This record gives sequence, structure tokens and C-alpha cells, in this order.
Amino acid sequence: MHTHAMNPSLQRLERLLQAIGDRSRFRLLLELVAGERHVSDLAGQVGLSQSCTTRHVQALVRARVVHARRAGKRVMIALDLDVPEVAWLARQLRAAAAPDATRVEPPPAATAARARAAESAMPPAERAHAAGPGSGTPPPAPADTPQAAPASADDLEDFLL
Repeated sequence: MHTHAMNPSLQRLERLLQAIGDRSRFRLLLELVAGERHVSDLAGQVGLSQSCTTRHVQALVRARVVHARRAGKRVMIALDLDVPEVAWLARQLRAAAAPDATRVEPPPAATAARARAAESAMPPAERAHAAGPGSGTPPPAPADTPQAAPASADDLEDFLL
């Protein structure tokens, strides 16, 4: 194990991966790729309660994956595309969702060298499999759930965020 400190880019990437490692948070991320959303809308799309969605959004805000802004009484959530790793991931998710999703963009330059080093350390058979087309599994599709939210959802959201 390395004893030296990670560079800031790797720290951001680690924080991003930890934040979206939870399936519910990943599903929220998939919804946000389409654009800014209200927490109630997100909750309905992914089939979670308002309070559960708010807790997941708070974790994503802390990890700088998303940011929140007030629009009157509503809190709008959007991907934090100023973070290069989040912007890269958003492009990957959009490309994967496209009907002709055959090309995958390489990772940000800050992590590309480490990815190459890790790949060169793999046995040749694994390296060939990892580089082959379709070696990754597609992200899970968001659940088809009704978008109904309780009338007091805005009040609860404002309290929790």
C-alpha cells in the first residue's frame, strides 16, 4: 500500500466513486444527466421517499457531485459540471444512453496515466478482456415509477436541505 498522499485529482475521483457507489445515488445521477431537477421530481423518478432522496442528495453535495440552488421555495439539484471528473462521467453516461453507444471517451488526463499503469500490470489475458468492446456492464436503468409527491414535499425538502 502507498504511504504517500494522493494527488487532488485522485482524491476527487475517489470521492466521486464513493458517492455514486450506492445504487440509489447512481440512479439519481442518471436522472440528473438530463438536467437540473427538483428533489420531489427526483424522488418520484427513482422510487424513493422525499426524505431518503434528500439524504442521498446531501451526500452527493458533500462529495461535490451535485450542487443545490434555491428557486423560490424549491431546491433545484444539478450535476456539478465544474468538477472535471463529474463532467467526464456525465459525458460517459450520455454516450452510454445514446442508441449508437459504441465509443467511450478516455478518462480525464489526470487519471489516464494511472489507468495505463494499472492495465500494464494486468496479466495479458485480463488486459485483452478489459480492452475489448463491451467489457463494462451498462448502468442500471432507472425504475419506472410514478412521479406523484405529497403536497407537503416542498416544506420537508426545505427543512432537510
